Amino acid sequence: AVRGQALLVKLGGQSSGSHEHMYTDRFPDRVSSMAMCPQDNNIIAFGVPLPRATPHLLAAAGAEPTYTAAVGSPDFASTGLSVSRSSTIEVINFAQSSKLQVLRTKHKEDILKVDYSPESSCLVSVSADCVQLWRTGEPSAPVTGVVETEPLTTLELPLGVRVRIAKVHPDWKSILVATGEAIEVRSLNGAVDPSRRSDAATISALLSLLWRRENMQVTAAAIIEHGTKLAVSDRGDRLLILNYNGLEPVKTFDLPWGYLQQPPSPTISARRVCTVTAISECPDVNLHQGDWRDGGLITVASSRGEVMLLKVA
Repeated sequence: AVRGQALLVKLGGQSSGSHEHMYTDRFPDRVSSMAMCPQDNNIIAFGVPLPRATPHLLAAAGAEPTYTAAVGSPDFASTGLSVSRSSTIEVINFAQSSKLQVLRTKHKEDILKVDYSPESSCLVSVSADCVQLWRTGEPSAPVTGVVETEPLTTLELPLGVRVRIAKVHPDWKSILVATGEAIEVRSLNGAVDPSRRSDAATISALLSLLWRRENMQVTAAAIIEHGTKLAVSDRGDRLLILNYNGLEPVKTFDLPWGYLQQPPSPTISARRVCTVTAISECPDVNLHQGDWRDGGLITVASSRGEVMLLKVA
């Protein structure tokens, strides 16, 4: 998404020079997040932010200020407008130019992340105020990627607590959630297991707290080393490597930009707080003929535009 507009970019092959605008007429006008369905990459789930409903819009729709009307419902068909006070999830098959679903959510703020499980049996959606877990239809369902209208479970954050970052573990057994002052790992265990789709104990445990570490001012995070470690920023000048299970610290790196005496350019104030904006694992980098092959590497970017490479293993 670029400035709220979804673009489909073709990587490789021949193009006419306008490939970055392919299919934009089939996407929502404004999006905050998106996820391709792994089982059918013609199907994309979009997090769609909505303006607050106005009284005259509600009156025109003949509805109370509740969640958005589903495609095909009388409210949607009669007005063509949403009367939601929450963000929605739109599921679109762009190859067929068809909107498959407008999903009602409890996200009162923009959806920061949507993500399908690898076999497309579940979808997670995250906003600053809420985390919801959804299940798609049975594997034999005629349309892949369409989500059941009621969530499996919902985690609503307490007033004053806001999600800043969410990362789903590669094995889809848990999700990392970072707020302003803590990081948490919450359970997704059993969500993607077909044999446990109707198990009440499994469903009740979804999004339950597994581990929590407080007093963490996290601005970026990455799950690394095949899901066994977690790299997180702490303030603007320190990087922590934690064991994913238990969130116990393993290693600390002091980042040099926390001590810069001069701003990197005349346009940037030296007093401006420098934070970590992105962390990414790059396990296949070979700098010196295999010298670093035995350990993982991560890149860390700062809000001042600097990037550094660290060996974490």
